[in-house]
Amino acid sequence: MERLTRKTGRSTVFHTAFYQESESKVRPLYRLLVKSFAAEVLGTGACCFQSAPTFRIHFPVNVAVGDFRTDG
Repeated sequence: MERLTRKTGRSTVFHTAFYQESESKVRPLYRLLVKSFAAEVLGTGACCFQSAPTFRIHFPVNVAVGDFRTDG
C-alpha cells in the first residue's frame, strides 16, 4: 500500500465504500445508539451530536492522516 497523506487518505477504496454505504446502513444505527445512550445517561433533555459519524482507520505500516483535534 502506498503511504497515505492528508490529500490521498480520503480517496482510498475503503473510504469511498464506507461513506457510500454510511447513509443507508450506518447512520440510522448510529442515530439510534446516540439517542438511546443520551436518554439513558443524560436524561430526556436535548443534546447535540455529530450528524454523520466519523471513523478513523489507520492502515498498518502507514501514518495517521489528519491533524490533532483542536475543537472544544
